[in-house]
Amino acid sequence: MAAKLRVTGVEATIRSLNVKSELMRIKVAEGTVAAVYVGKKKVDTYVPLQYGPLLASGRVETNAVGPQGQAAGVRGGQGASFRASLVYGGPMAPYAAFVHEMVEIPHYPPPRQAKYLEKGMRESKAEMEKTLHRAVTGKFFTTEPPGTVFNNTFAPL
Repeated sequence: MAAKLRVTGVEATIRSLNVKSELMRIKVAEGTVAAVYVGKKKVDTYVPLQYGPLLASGRVETNAVGPQGQAAGVRGGQGASFRASLVYGGPMAPYAAFVHEMVEIPHYPPPRQAKYLEKGMRESKAEMEKTLHRAVTGKFFTTEPPGTVFNNTFAPL
């Protein structure tokens, strides 16, 4: 006689997993935005002030992109990805990229400098990782987090 196994509740389990997946996606998105704001706070300390409204032009932009590139929102469904970017410039300060690259001239007042975005984000890496970890797990690190959440590459968009 063959042993038989009856599995019940498969549909409910799948629904439950989808809900947990959706909640995790939202936590990751919220944590990502919070982490970028942590970076912005540090970056703002390095933005040169002698170029008018450059500091005020700093903002966090978010979007979610689905598998075919369509806007998907945080609740983007399978294959959707979420991005948060720290941006300076735009109509308010169209010269932001030029100032960022002007390493040969002094920027005022110190510690203001060129490469303000890179320097601030690099210095904020550990705190950004902690922020994302807290958002996703609800827990605080008791020691320094492993450096696996963000890599060390900060490239212009």
